[in-house]
Amino acid sequence: MSRVVETHLGEDGLVRVVSVRTPVGVLRRPLMRLVLLPVALPELDVPINSGRNRTSQRRRRLRTRRKKDQKVATTLERVQRTAALRITGGYRTTSAEALLVLAGLIPLGLKLEEEAIRQKIWEDRKDALGLEAGTLEWKRDPRKPPQWLPKWNWSPGVPTGIGTEVFTDGSKSGTNTGAGVVIFTNGELIFQESLTLRLDELVYSTELVAIREALRVCAEKNLSPERLYSDCMSALVAINLEKGQLAHQIIQELETMPQAPALHWVRGHSLIEGNEFAHRLAKAGCFRGRSVRTPVTKKEVYGRIRGHVQDLWLYRWRNSKNGREVFNWVTVPKYL
Repeated sequence: MSRVVETHLGEDGLVRVVSVRTPVGVLRRPLMRLVLLPVALPELDVPINSGRNRTSQRRRRLRTRRKKDQKVATTLERVQRTAALRITGGYRTTSAEALLVLAGLIPLGLKLEEEAIRQKIWEDRKDALGLEAGTLEWKRDPRKPPQWLPKWNWSPGVPTGIGTEVFTDGSKSGTNTGAGVVIFTNGELIFQESLTLRLDELVYSTELVAIREALRVCAEKNLSPERLYSDCMSALVAINLEKGQLAHQIIQELETMPQAPALHWVRGHSLIEGNEFAHRLAKAGCFRGRSVRTPVTKKEVYGRIRGHVQDLWLYRWRNSKNGREVFNWVTVPKYL
């Protein structure tokens, strides 16, 4: 018995001679003189190369799934091709991908993926794009007519400096958003705070968040404010109509307070001390402050899903081998 330790190439690049180690030393032998002996392996609970076999099976399944997906996508493109030809008036030799880009028709495969993500979000309350569960927009109970809802009226007002007064404001600087809360008692400052919100938040939402956090601070500190001032009339109207989840949360805070404050509107940047102080805190909150979570609206969720699908379409269009002449003219497909 011996073991092959080295192979030797011939002039034609083929191996016909090998060096084998024997009990008497290393000898050279031609391949025709060698016989491959079976190797006895110990018995194992797991078959030999089981991990490699599982990997191969997984790869085969992935290949099969990709082939099926590609077949379905091709079938759907054929369905859209006829409509895209009529819309664009292009030649029949034009590829389906180019026709869809020219017509502004998103491929049906991507449209199905968009609908699947929507279904997953609104049924399971799980977001495939990174949105947190439980932060979706609150919906009004359809069995409860609007006229039965409580009306939290507001009116224009001027600070009096008597009792506990709350001032709130929201601000936006570039993509950063923030809010500010100021509380005075008999003209003396007793609380101030800057809040940091999500990027690209609406100023309207920052105003509502500021009011909500101000009411929560009053509840934590056992304060009974007589008046609450805001320079955003849209936020006060939303509270009056209970429009949206933020307004619903504010009304819940008002209902739990032993004495709800009166809601007043003040003109912004009118040199009112409390309002100007809250405005400065909101500006500072755009860059530094206590982080506050805000609910995600249905419109924002749908916008993110559409942006995700648009990015997928752009990636496929840029890396496709078809319609390159059209790509020179239309590099970014538009989702109409």
